[in-house]
Order: sequence, then structure tokens, then C-alpha cells
Amino acid sequence: MEIYIITGYSGAGKTTTTKTLEDIGFYTVDNIPVDLIDDFIYLLKQKGNINKCALVLDLRNIVKEDISQVIKKLKEKHPEIKVVFLKATKDTILNRYKESRRPHPLSLYFKNLSLPDLIEKEIEILSPIEDIADIVIDTSGFNIHQLKEEIINIFTKGKYEPQINIVSFGFKYGPPETADNVFDVRFLPNPHYVDSLRDKTGESKEVKDYIFSKEIAKNFLKLIKNYIDYTLPNYLKERKSYITYAFGCTGGKHRSVAFAHEIANYIKEKYPNLKVFLEHRELGIRKEI
Repeated sequence: MEIYIITGYSGAGKTTTTKTLEDIGFYTVDNIPVDLIDDFIYLLKQKGNINKCALVLDLRNIVKEDISQVIKKLKEKHPEIKVVFLKATKDTILNRYKESRRPHPLSLYFKNLSLPDLIEKEIEILSPIEDIADIVIDTSGFNIHQLKEEIINIFTKGKYEPQINIVSFGFKYGPPETADNVFDVRFLPNPHYVDSLRDKTGESKEVKDYIFSKEIAKNFLKLIKNYIDYTLPNYLKERKSYITYAFGCTGGKHRSVAFAHEIANYIKEKYPNLKVFLEHRELGIRKEI
């Protein structure tokens, strides 16, 4: 089991780190009480179905006790625990607070201190934890996207595995909520009105041949492939974990299915190392290409 305790300065990127870890398969718990960590780890091991966990500690826990000693004891009892400490320069933290206009969490405990003094106080409180951390990440020069990429590189050892979802659906049942891109193919000739094709689906050769025999469909497919060629590399560059292209027709049985099938195969052929899933929502089919 991989168990990480995530802590560090307020404004140094704990929220971005937590969300990124969730995206790459970690079970995360935010602001868990320190005295419950030992029991929680015991329950995780008993349950046995979670092998990557990140426990986030913020100042609400740390201010109340000598947290570095507690973490040392936890690490002695559970050698698999690693501590990740996020930091940034004082000026960086100050600028981030000015941009967000959020109150510093230490203001609850030290009401008369200015923001620069609160940041200094936090550095003083957290320095013993930084000293025992296994991984220290200085986020001073990172924006959100760069920090996300750094976290992915550290926790996956550089192995980035996005999931590409190609979905067909019927507009009369509503578009999928998770779609990043939705293509409407209802303007194309409808096989539903061809008696010999009505009971078939867009996965059949006859329906696909009918649809792509039309110049309008061939041209639209070419445009979509150009769109994929432009957007997908940029999604990958941004380290998106899930990328979804959805195709909709009226009932989700013919035109959308045929287009989703063509695009899924096109992406898999061009990016053979990517995980590509083809889902025909209204047909109840989902499979990896």
C-alpha cells in the first residue's frame, strides 16, 4: 500500500495536489484528524481494496500539537508512509493570497497579526515537518497546470495514462454530462427511414456503408478528424485524465454510432498506446478498443 501524508504551506498547492492525486487513482482524505490516522490506516489494510491513499493535513490539525512527533511515530509504525511537503517563497505565498483574497487560516488563532506575519508564523510552525518530509516540492515557479504535471510525474514516475472516451448517444435522451466535445450528426441522412436498415445499428457494415456513401458525411468525418488532430495533442499536453468526444443523433442508434466507431478506431490507430473506450450509450455497449 502507498500512503502519503500531504501537508505544507497554505497557498502552496495542497488543493491542486489533492485533486491531481484523485485523478490518477488515489483515495484522498482532506483534513483528517491526526489522532484518527493510525485507526484509519488499520481500516484501510483490513479492507484491502485501496492501495493508494493520500491524507491531507492542514493548519487546523497542525497548530494544536507537535505534529512532527506524531508523524514520526506513525512512520515508525507504518514504514510505507511518506510525507510530501509543499512549500513556496514568502513573496509567492503573499502574492497568491492577494490574488485570491482569502483569509489565511492562521488568522483564526493569531487575530492581531498581519498577513506577512501570519505567513512567517506558518513557516515557523511547519519547519519541523519539512525537516522529516520524504518529498519536498517548491511550487514557487509553478502555475496550476505545471504543478499538476509535476505531481503526475512524481507519483506515476512519469507514466501518464489518460483515458479517451468516444461516446454515441441520442439527443432525445439528453447529451452525456461528462462530454468535453459534442458533435451533432442529426443533419445527416437518417438510416432509420430506410426499411432494410431501420432495425440495424451503426456498427453494421450496411449502415456504415449507407452513411459514408454520402458526400456530406464523408466531409464531416474529415473535419472531425482534423479537429481531433488539433485538440487531442493539446489535451494530452494539459495532462487531462479523461478526454471525451461524444456524437449524437436523434435516437443514438445509427449515425452517432457509426461516427463514434470511426473516430475511436482513428484515434487508436494514431495513438496505439492510449486507452481508448468506445461507448454506445443507447445500445448499452462499452468496450476498450
